[in-house]
Amino acid sequence: MERTHRGTTRARHAIPVGRFRLVTLGRLALLDPAGRDEPSLATRPRKLAVLAWLALRAGRRATRDRLIGVFWGGRDEDRARNSLSDALSHLRRSLGRDALCALADEVLLADGAPLDVDALALTAAAAAGDDERVTALYAGPFLDGVYVDDAPEFDHWRERERARLAALFARSASARCTELARARRWDDCRALAERWLDAEPASADAALFVLNAIKAPGTPEALAAAVAAYDALVRRLDRELGTAPHASVTTLARDVAARLAETGLLEQLEPQRTQRTQRAPTGQVSSASSASSAVKSSPTRSTRALVAYAAGAITVGGAIAVAALRAPEPALDPKRVVVVAFDNRTGDSTLASLGRIAADWISRGLTETRTIEVVEPLARPSRDSTSDAPAAGRAAHAGTVVVGAFFREGDSVGVEARVVDARSGRVLRALEPVLAPRAEPLAAVHTLRQRVAGALAAELDPRIAALAREASQPPTYEAYQAWVQGLDAYAHRDYARAIPFLHRAAALDSDFVTPRLWEAAAWANLGDPAREDSLDRTVEPRRARLAPLDRTMLDGQRATLRGDRAGAYAAAREMLAAAPASEFALYHAGYTALDIGRYDEAVAVLRRIDAERSSVPWDQYGTRLGRALHLARRYDEELAETRRRLARQPALLSAIDDHARTLVALGRLGAVDSLMRAVLTIPAQPRTSAAQVMFDTAVELEAHEHASEATALFGRAAEASRDAPTSPRDADVARVLGAAATGLAGDWARADSMFRALSAAHPGDVRLLGWTGLAAAHTGDRARAERVAAELARVEEPYPTGLPSLFRACIAGTLGRQADAVTLLRRALAEGFATGALHAQSCLLPLRGYAPYEALAHPVR
Repeated sequence: MERTHRGTTRARHAIPVGRFRLVTLGRLALLDPAGRDEPSLATRPRKLAVLAWLALRAGRRATRDRLIGVFWGGRDEDRARNSLSDALSHLRRSLGRDALCALADEVLLADGAPLDVDALALTAAAAAGDDERVTALYAGPFLDGVYVDDAPEFDHWRERERARLAALFARSASARCTELARARRWDDCRALAERWLDAEPASADAALFVLNAIKAPGTPEALAAAVAAYDALVRRLDRELGTAPHASVTTLARDVAARLAETGLLEQLEPQRTQRTQRAPTGQVSSASSASSAVKSSPTRSTRALVAYAAGAITVGGAIAVAALRAPEPALDPKRVVVVAFDNRTGDSTLASLGRIAADWISRGLTETRTIEVVEPLARPSRDSTSDAPAAGRAAHAGTVVVGAFFREGDSVGVEARVVDARSGRVLRALEPVLAPRAEPLAAVHTLRQRVAGALAAELDPRIAALAREASQPPTYEAYQAWVQGLDAYAHRDYARAIPFLHRAAALDSDFVTPRLWEAAAWANLGDPAREDSLDRTVEPRRARLAPLDRTMLDGQRATLRGDRAGAYAAAREMLAAAPASEFALYHAGYTALDIGRYDEAVAVLRRIDAERSSVPWDQYGTRLGRALHLARRYDEELAETRRRLARQPALLSAIDDHARTLVALGRLGAVDSLMRAVLTIPAQPRTSAAQVMFDTAVELEAHEHASEATALFGRAAEASRDAPTSPRDADVARVLGAAATGLAGDWARADSMFRALSAAHPGDVRLLGWTGLAAAHTGDRARAERVAAELARVEEPYPTGLPSLFRACIAGTLGRQADAVTLLRRALAEGFATGALHAQSCLLPLRGYAPYEALAHPVR
């Protein structure tokens, strides 16, 4: 009997037939093989939480001490060990005794355990790029509603995992919504985008997909539903987050309202709205989830504001309505910090840059703690900096502001600072002044930086105090001054002027490596990778000691030099993780995502740069958001962005170029023609000209099947390129552009002659060699085109760019060998050419519409 009993027990505790499912998304439950909740664990969240924690842990194992620390850290050791043993025994009874193993002091969830975990399945699907499965698996926040008493470490882990899984869902939702929108499956797109918006209420991309899906039918009812949905979003964000929709969402809603105002539908509905309001039960809320219900819902102030804005009805009542549309002040997060340039009270103009340098040095140090969000320093100090701190906080969306000043005291320079609550204007900490010799003022800034860290530690997070113990020293004041001057020139794309300043900064202080990285980047932008490589190699031995931003910048440059776009993207993502509020990190993450074809991801990242509020002149040289929206084929949103930028920079050629591209995509050819006439009145600017704008616009016209308009504009670009440039380098660029435009305007014989002359003058230039091959292909000289292609195949690039393979692809496409062209394009991408640059290549026009090419140029991610 005893043997039989033991045998029966062993059979009952062996791994059961079928698999259990651990549900962690939207709730926490263990489902048996029949899909029913395991009843013995349904009311024991701590035991299920132990199982979830083990299942998601790397290696699926942990020591008993580690488990006790996470789940029973507040109990005495004996009780904690008994509780752990009870939990493990209970889980074995449910899953089978072999599912959980004890190895010495370790607990292991066996690989063969009959357990599927939705969070693990979602993670695997995301890694495999299966966006449809990711969005199907995500049923809500990780461990939603699950709380374990006296387990703060578990709480932190749960929040990290919740954020990670929500981010994976959002990324896949973005990609999947893009697919659904392109397929015009608007109902499915809307349903998914609404789930995404539930997960990320402040997501501009999710809101834009919702509104675009609702308005897609184009009927007055659909337009009214979209406006009502926007209104509901305004109220929700104000209620839950104390913020407002992103400007791009408001702009789209205004455009929809403009179309709605033309129909007169809201005016027709107003009497019905009044009647319904009178008989509606108390507390009844009208849903905006469908077109019909949205039309029946009463327009609120923000709805009427949109219509008033669109119709131009800015009467007294209309003005009040438009004011209601303005975004309410966002809730300011005290853990988001901005440092304002310190005020110069020395009376010495030679120290004028010290205020900006102090703000930058303190910001860089705080960023390295990775425990608070530090935004770009504000460049404009104020004499009454404490009272102006709330305005600075609102401008930077920061709840904590560091302000300060520097002054003369004998032969010394003193620096003082205050930490201010931007929400109330209250001074949280007034720091004692720090003195340093006038010749070494950054020594005082360094000490003050440590004190600021201590002050923020006391107010926000004790971990920031670790900064006070870091050993790195600031550069010399002269070196920092030169670096700041170099950055100013770099920001204006004047790389040649930036290089001497950056070089001087590094020479003045050999331990200050940051200017070397920026000088390397400047040489890269000037097309000299050898100098970039040389500078990077002087920094590489110090890589392990570099600050996170410098280290990831170096990693990105090294990856680009070896043609590894994916590696550069990974470095940029690491940079963004180290400094999530840094506009520089956002820009790098955005454009490297563009480079590898992650267009919607680039949109999401670049949209976080608030160009209108930033102290960085982003609108002057562009964030690439417009380009990202264009490549993602989100043309309505692109129009809103390019209009916004052009309104701020009406004579900037790059802004006009972006706007013209958008107008072409939307088929507004009359507006394009007007813009092209206007652009001829604007002088050439760094790295662009009227001829270049015309050429780019003509490429876009050809891409959107406006062939005759494109041909005519290529001809005008060829004529404009003959205007006298300002430098020999610009002259060469103009000649190449003029030759290409001449060919694309239809005169390939003349273009062939022009390219041959240019190639003879610049032997070894891969671009010119490629264009001569293209010209030969277009003029019917197939043999010479093939010889040039063979010559391109023999080119050995010390720093891979993918250009030889790109031109070979262009030649193959022109000769009608489309499959060969796509094969060569894949090679070009593998060798370092950017996926995001394919769209702008005029030589690839013969491949437009060819499905394998389109899949390559517009990957679905």
